Amino acid sequence: MGHCGKLCWNRGLSSGIKYQGGTHHLNLTGQTHRLTINSERQETGKRTGKRPEIALTGREERVLGGCMRNWKTAIGLDIGTTTICGILMDVTTGEMVKKITLANDTSIEGKEDWEKMQDAGKIEEKCIRMIEELCANGGDVACIGVTGQMHGIVYVGEDGNAVSPVMTWQDGRGNCPYPGCPEKSYAEVMSQQSGYCLATGFGAVTHYYNGKNHLIPETAVGFCTIPDYIAMHLAGLQKPVLHGSMAASLGLYSMEQGGFDREAMEKLGMDASFFPEVLKEEVCIGTWNGIAKVGPAFGDNQASFLGSVDGRSNVLVNVGTGSQVSILGKAGLELAEKKKPALGIDEQTAAISGERALWAGRKTFDNLECRPFMEGHCLYVGSSLCGGYAYALLKGLFEEVLEMCGKESSPELYGAMNDWGKKSREQGISLTVDTRFRGSRKEPGLRGKIENISPDNLKAGALINGVLEGICQELWGLYQEYEMQAEPRDLGVTEAKDGERYITGSGNGIRNNPLLREIFCEKFERKMQIPFYAEEAAYGSALFSLYTSGYYKSLGELQKMVKQGELS
Repeated sequence: MGHCGKLCWNRGLSSGIKYQGGTHHLNLTGQTHRLTINSERQETGKRTGKRPEIALTGREERVLGGCMRNWKTAIGLDIGTTTICGILMDVTTGEMVKKITLANDTSIEGKEDWEKMQDAGKIEEKCIRMIEELCANGGDVACIGVTGQMHGIVYVGEDGNAVSPVMTWQDGRGNCPYPGCPEKSYAEVMSQQSGYCLATGFGAVTHYYNGKNHLIPETAVGFCTIPDYIAMHLAGLQKPVLHGSMAASLGLYSMEQGGFDREAMEKLGMDASFFPEVLKEEVCIGTWNGIAKVGPAFGDNQASFLGSVDGRSNVLVNVGTGSQVSILGKAGLELAEKKKPALGIDEQTAAISGERALWAGRKTFDNLECRPFMEGHCLYVGSSLCGGYAYALLKGLFEEVLEMCGKESSPELYGAMNDWGKKSREQGISLTVDTRFRGSRKEPGLRGKIENISPDNLKAGALINGVLEGICQELWGLYQEYEMQAEPRDLGVTEAKDGERYITGSGNGIRNNPLLREIFCEKFERKMQIPFYAEEAAYGSALFSLYTSGYYKSLGELQKMVKQGELS
């Protein structure tokens, strides 16, 4: 699918990504690797703000700030729907030392077609095995971060163990007709009665359906997401406590209160005691085996943003099966300031949600969702239901044409499509394509369309170019909505010290498609930077655990750990 630049620390660097600035030599497992990075992206210090001198002297010891210390690492887990990824990161340099990816083959077959469930116990076993393998790689593991699939829930009992399967974000029970009102779904009735925009798969909707249909396990006392479940057990807790980024994904979450909306629950006749508690302070929630501090689970969109964006741009465009544009909101809630950095675990008491108004001044948009981020910031997120799926649909069309001609499809088809699209683009030949083939979140009944058809442009290359431009145009339109209302200082696309203006791109659709990158750069009138590591969410969860554990004191310090480059 076109050229894909890849980097691997343990095997050296390919020429796929260009890094400007200083050249650094790092020694891992007896091998010396050359890393050329932007001159701004140097190794950052600890909370003192001092820039340490770094020298590797084998696997276990390094010189940090002039004194010998054990080599410290952080672990990040990303519990996805189809895969589980774990990474081991150097606390000082941000270097990814090791990564592991396992299939999330824990699906449970339900009685109904709309049930989408997974086994929480098997997921936990995979996570523990992954952590143990990462720990065996050497170094002193300082902290563990967790992220992964949001929205879905698992019920827990008094002892904190699962008493139900994980009902994932793909679960469709919320779309079932509401009793006595068959023209509306459970999710629609909840949205109407609560005033919140809710969809099937949201934990609050799943729980509401279960309550109405007597499906809540008798021994259940609460619920949480699967990343929160794993973090709770790693921390040695029996009751889940959630960061706002995860809590908001369940629905019925008030940004103003910084917690779940009890008044909305009462309108729906729901028992508020089932909903998990929400942290007001971003602190670690426990320790794993007395070894590593454990941070609260962090939302996967938020973790991907944290693991991708280095501060030169505050805009992230991600193209996978779907696509998103995420913009860092400057104004947000004011979290209680940490009294002490790197508190001992016995000294930390999680501040739980109360009545304090937090987000009274935030902006509202028609098509952008405001999500809690970290350090008082929010992310404004606009999502497309197609993204890379639109290009896959087009590939399917060309495969059908090949079949009509008695030909077999080729693994090089994506590359050929890009070549034809680029040639058409250079000739100025294109079609106007609306790629909302699955509708939009606000208007699910919308469908895509092709316009501006003439005898001169009804060509394969023009259609390819038009689809890629349509993918970009949908995200550009969402960003424009933000740009029209935001203050100039909050626009998110800032000028870096080198005088350039950047956006950050991630996801396989961006990494693997140079023509799509070119279109994004032209539309946004910015250069595009790509995160050094493709495991953005796992990497971001490790960074967030460093923050909650006190190793780094600000978002700005974490962003200095993120390395980016331009794919050639």
